[in-house]
Amino acid sequence: MRAVEDVDAALELQLVGIGTGNPAHLTLAAIEALNQAALILLPRKGEDKLELLDLRRHICARVLDGPVRIVEFDLPQRAADGDYLAAVADWHEAIAAEWLRQIDVHLPTGGGKVAL
Repeated sequence: MRAVEDVDAALELQLVGIGTGNPAHLTLAAIEALNQAALILLPRKGEDKLELLDLRRHICARVLDGPVRIVEFDLPQRAADGDYLAAVADWHEAIAAEWLRQIDVHLPTGGGKVAL
């Protein structure tokens, strides 16, 4: 697996926030980023946050003009015990590693735009 520092320069990552969760409130830049993506990654954040995943699915269904590969993945969980700052740092590394794993699997030739 690649390290975050080794990400292909031709790969463009775009973080798209869902704001208030109302598709009508998305910026034009967010809609453009989703439509230009070769891959959209939707995190599953656990059973207690399934409504967020449903909302992301709804937003994609509402704003995408054409076919885009959409992949759902399980977001790593943060350790609840031990040193909080270390746990958060480890969690962020685990999330980045999972993003890279999903990109490697679903865009094996590299390059392109990925919306997160």
